[in-house]
Amino acid sequence: MSRINERFAVGKQLIPYVMAGFKDLAASKSIIEALVDSGCRIIEIGIPYSDPLADGPTIQRASEMALSQGVDTDDVFKLISEVRAERDFSPVLMVYYNLVYRYGLERFADEAAKAGVEGLIIPDLSVEESSRWTAVAKQYGLDTIFLIAPTSSEERISKITGISSGFIYCVSLTGVTGARAALPSDITDFLARVRQKTDRKSTRLNSSHTDISRMPSSA
Repeated sequence: MSRINERFAVGKQLIPYVMAGFKDLAASKSIIEALVDSGCRIIEIGIPYSDPLADGPTIQRASEMALSQGVDTDDVFKLISEVRAERDFSPVLMVYYNLVYRYGLERFADEAAKAGVEGLIIPDLSVEESSRWTAVAKQYGLDTIFLIAPTSSEERISKITGISSGFIYCVSLTGVTGARAALPSDITDFLARVRQKTDRKSTRLNSSHTDISRMPSSA
């Protein structure tokens, strides 16, 4: 059982998102520390990227600000390492696959594990093309958290739940991330469909209106 699974074994988790380097590295470090001190034990940390396809204007602007200051992958690893040295939490990287690929899969996994990263959400990595990465991630003890969309078929939900580890990222609506006035009326049915394919029942709703359903610890 991974540390992320252990967190969920205790109970439901509030999982906030922080863009590393917004408004600068010192500020994002202070934000992460404050979130941990407030009781958050799993935190998504975004690596700034020039073309965040799945993200809306808020995260795009945060990413642009971080990139304008020269924040890169190594800076994010250093940031996480510094916070992990002082606080107990499970960092989950939100990162686009091009950054992982260009960095080198084994090198990325090695540096991430050394920094204290425990899982990765790679929104543009499909399950069909993930075998090379998931093998490396497993070798370094990293959970790989895949996304399930409201439009996913029953067959695809089964495929994703079978390969994901840590938890499942259930996208509550089609389109990019960002604040909404309301969630879709069928969100409860969608989560129920995903839960039927897992052996855990806990869920969470985050500030960007994305629901997460807990994955089986055996995955």
